[in-house]
Amino acid sequence: MISAPNASNRPFFAAKDIVPFYLEHSPKIFPQTRGVCAPVVDLMKALKGPKYDGKYLHNLISKNLGGLKLHDTLTNVVIPTFDVKKLQPIIFSSYQIKTSTVLDAQLSDICISTSAAPTYFPAHSFENKNEQGEDSEEFNLIDGGIAVNNPALVAISEVTKQIIRQNLDFDPVKPMDYNRFLVISIGTGSNRSEQKYSAKMTSKWGIISWSITTTNGDVASVDVATDENLKKLVEVGQNLLKKPVSRLNVETGLYEPIKNGGTNEEALKRFAKLLSDEKKLRESNAKVKGPIVGASHGLV
Repeated sequence: MISAPNASNRPFFAAKDIVPFYLEHSPKIFPQTRGVCAPVVDLMKALKGPKYDGKYLHNLISKNLGGLKLHDTLTNVVIPTFDVKKLQPIIFSSYQIKTSTVLDAQLSDICISTSAAPTYFPAHSFENKNEQGEDSEEFNLIDGGIAVNNPALVAISEVTKQIIRQNLDFDPVKPMDYNRFLVISIGTGSNRSEQKYSAKMTSKWGIISWSITTTNGDVASVDVATDENLKKLVEVGQNLLKKPVSRLNVETGLYEPIKNGGTNEEALKRFAKLLSDEKKLRESNAKVKGPIVGASHGLV
């Protein structure tokens, strides 16, 4: 929702509003089962259907986004989902709606769909018509993570396509010159180093054992919306800012600190300054050159 416009055509939410928003609404989005039998009750519910009905989340998203559509976003966005009826990914992209207007759906439907994680929330279905109102398409969607585990790669792919098509939004660069790309990929953490299980242990697991989360404690489960756990999650995020920038070692699967890379907080500030400078430069060039803009920083 930080890309959705408010009445003043400014972002509906600023980045600083995300944590307070999460703290306020999480207990209602993820209502907790109380009592000593809570784990058993939750397990039985999970075997029967989604853990949460999603009604509060759906109403919250619909209330905030209203009738806004994908073309209304203040920035270009790429949002992955997966269609369970067509058994294929559906990518809602600011670029794709220019050629396939049927994808210009309401932001509320897109957000509800991409948050519909299997076993947690129910799938979401809706119909959308193209720009002419002649043809409509039915969507039956769940969280795009089923097919697209890293959305950053989808974003890179979309930008690459636009460079190949010589989109005037981008300074002429080679499509595969990824040194000119500025990318931040924010994940949800990693527990690969725990090495808690072996083939000998898992060979005896049944459906229940495989269904139970393998993460480490409540903090790893962001849907445990107790006051204590929410505060711990905030602390985890704050502490992460002070940690060194890390990069994935593809051989070990572990994240390793980058030499002289600074902290995550410092890297984010550098990232923000580069983006701000680039935006000012493009706006300045646009006044002189019209729609064709060049970027001296070499960013796409």
